[in-house]
Amino acid sequence: MSNKLRRIRVKQQHSPFVSFFYKLVEGSEKDEKELSWALMWIYSTGYAVLAMIATPKQYRGKGYASRLLGFLTKNFPLIYTEAETPEVEKLLLKAGFQKRTDGKEHFVWENPDPEVKRTAEELDKALQDGNDEVPGSDTNTDTEKPKDGGSEQA
Repeated sequence: MSNKLRRIRVKQQHSPFVSFFYKLVEGSEKDEKELSWALMWIYSTGYAVLAMIATPKQYRGKGYASRLLGFLTKNFPLIYTEAETPEVEKLLLKAGFQKRTDGKEHFVWENPDPEVKRTAEELDKALQDGNDEVPGSDTNTDTEKPKDGGSEQA
């Protein structure tokens, strides 16, 4: 069974960023299982804050959060986040985030691809046009199957 990546815009007023909830799911819409999810705050510059990433206990260790994080790191020029647990810290470091301690401990992903430029306006326009593709993804529907023996605990 293939997995799908869904994006849901979180409605908010008078905010300097656009919020999107990303879900990695399996199954049909009627009996869909949520395998992992993330909340992103995307600023007009295209820079983003990973506000949350989580995987239900029964799906941990199968690579779902790693795949979701892999999608996000390919599609944003810079991502800032904090780790609430040692498991999330391990996931972030494995994905290539750099741990920084200037002031408060945090993690930063800087995309080495200079072509990656996403802006909140581009994401907003895609939604207004009725485009349900996840920005930057090739298909939005299918993702590669998880590798056995994955180790994320997010």
